[in-house]
Amino acid sequence: MAEVRKTEEDALFEVVDREAADDVERNASRILYQALQDRKETLGGQAQIPLDDKHLSEVIFAEARQRSAQITGLANGAVSDRLDPPARAIPVWLIIAWIVAIALVVTAFLVLNK
Repeated sequence: MAEVRKTEEDALFEVVDREAADDVERNASRILYQALQDRKETLGGQAQIPLDDKHLSEVIFAEARQRSAQITGLANGAVSDRLDPPARAIPVWLIIAWIVAIALVVTAFLVLNK
């Protein structure tokens, strides 16, 4: 197992050596890799969350039940707060004005390109 890890490290360091811009970047990459490798157990977070924490489990389950009830209520159409549209509808005269403007532009291009 240690042999496989060494060959993986060697392959990684070859890539770092090849792609590093200078010695400072090469050394920083090696130091960063070694630090991450040494502390990977604590970085994962598994060591900091106890498996038998009843209070944490109850809090998580309560939040999950509450969110599930909200989602179920939304799916069943039990939403009580209907939202009104934020603005009025577009006036008909504005729609007609845009259509006329576009027609004029198209006509101008057709006339000028002949």
